Amino acid sequence: MKTSTLSRAVIFLPLALILPATLLSQAPQAPAPLLAPTNLDFEQGQPGEEPPGWHNSSFAKNNGYTAKIVTDKPESGRQAAEVALEGEKKDANAFGNLLTFFDATPYRGKRIRFRAAVRAQVSGGSNAALWLRVDREGGAMGFFDNMSDRPIRASEWKTYEITGDVAPDAKNIFLGLMLLGQGRAWIDSASFETLGTVETRHEPA
Repeated sequence: MKTSTLSRAVIFLPLALILPATLLSQAPQAPAPLLAPTNLDFEQGQPGEEPPGWHNSSFAKNNGYTAKIVTDKPESGRQAAEVALEGEKKDANAFGNLLTFFDATPYRGKRIRFRAAVRAQVSGGSNAALWLRVDREGGAMGFFDNMSDRPIRASEWKTYEITGDVAPDAKNIFLGLMLLGQGRAWIDSASFETLGTVETRHEPA
């Protein structure tokens, strides 16, 4: 797990992202994982609505964060997705979080890469970040990176990526865009791919 001393809120993020209940809906039935990542270019869906295949976590939604399809200045194509804070949040530790998650079985033992174009309209200590997390069987957490050591504050489109390894017993893969603090952040032209098989090295006794 990567941590940082950028801000108190940044340090909090890994703790919040550990729990799927925080990420997803607090409704009686959480959404089922997808079979594969979908709508990575955000061309599906209508402006003003949540992107199909993606979720705005209820923790974020209850604190004034929105996640929706927009048509203003996409990186490519007709649409992008926007995460924004509308009004004042109730919980000082809340953050915007547009995410998707899917079955990790086909990617077990593989090295994976999540890449996306992101731009942000933030000030002060606010920032945006991509994040990627692998959940293992039995509730254990595998690879995790929330870019806490390389926050996104650029107002122009730039491409960022996270690379990690999927454990042999991985269950689900989560990924998304966070907005920490106030402002707006946009994501477009995302991709998810495998980079090969992870080499297992056996050290001599």
